[in-house]
Amino acid sequence: MADILALHTDYSLWESYRRLDAVEKIRNPLFEKTLFENSSCGYCRSHQYELARHWYAPHVKAVAENLAKAVSAGNRKAAVKVNAEKERLALKAKPLASLAPTLPRTEENFHRTLREIAALLGD
Repeated sequence: MADILALHTDYSLWESYRRLDAVEKIRNPLFEKTLFENSSCGYCRSHQYELARHWYAPHVKAVAENLAKAVSAGNRKAAVKVNAEKERLALKAKPLASLAPTLPRTEENFHRTLREIAALLGD
C-alpha cells in the first residue's frame, strides 16, 4: 500500500503541507502536527504515505508476529492486538519531511512497483 501511495503527491502529508504553504504561508507553528493528527486519529484515519509506511506497516507486522507466536504455542485465546498509540505519538513528534516519500516518481519506478505487487498477487 505504501509503495502505491508513494507514487502520487496527493497521498503525502508532507507534500500536501508544502502545496498549502505555497498558496498561503502557513503561520501556525502547530499546523504540521495538526495535519498529522487529523489524518491519523481514530475518527479520520486515512491513507497517506507517511502513515502507511511508518505506522500501519509496522503495526500489522507486530500483529502478525503476535499471531504467529500464539499459533506456534497453540494458544487459541491469545490476544494478538497491539496498541499502536505510542508509535503514532512518536511519529507525530517527528517532522513530516522526515517521513515523506523518497522514491523518485518516474515511469520506471511506477512500472517496477506495479510489477512487484503483481508478483506478490501471483500475477
